[in-house]
Amino acid sequence: MNLLCDKTPETITVSGVDYKINTDFRVWIKFELILTEQIDDTLSAEILAEIQRLIFKEPCPMNEETVEAILNFYRCGKPPEKHSGGGDDKAVFDYDFDDGYIYAAFLEQYGIDLNDANLHWWKFRALFMSLRADCMFTKILGYRTMPITSKMSTADRNFYQRMKKLYALPLPQSVQEKYNAIEEALLSGKSVDELI
Repeated sequence: MNLLCDKTPETITVSGVDYKINTDFRVWIKFELILTEQIDDTLSAEILAEIQRLIFKEPCPMNEETVEAILNFYRCGKPPEKHSGGGDDKAVFDYDFDDGYIYAAFLEQYGIDLNDANLHWWKFRALFMSLRADCMFTKILGYRTMPITSKMSTADRNFYQRMKKLYALPLPQSVQEKYNAIEEALLSGKSVDELI
């Protein structure tokens, strides 16, 4: 599939049958949020049913082939990204937390009001990946990913540490709850052995 030569797909093919799907970018953002909320890599029957209701306009069997077809559509027809194993794979943005910055970036750069837009997921992703470096959203991504090194001046190091703290993503709820439990135990003089 090539966005320059082909029309964006409106269906997913499973066992040779085309199933109509919701292609709106909002649906696929919700899909990504469902995936990122998963603590492990397994999808329960409950989650698969939720994904089926979200994505398909008509009933489709949920099996391994269907899941792979969904993931292929989600990746905009591209193969999965390969990671070298080095570096940090933690998230640098969050559609829920950064919604206002993303909304403003699309409005400023493309004149697209995402509240009113009827935009295919693949088109949204192409525009999203091409946001200018001078918009606030991409500046924030730069702050979050900036490596702080000893080669920086003290002023630069202090600035980027402040920016990282100011624009940090919130901790996942499960991690925050664990931190809260440890803090509560420490403040009340209880042992934290079972919490660690």
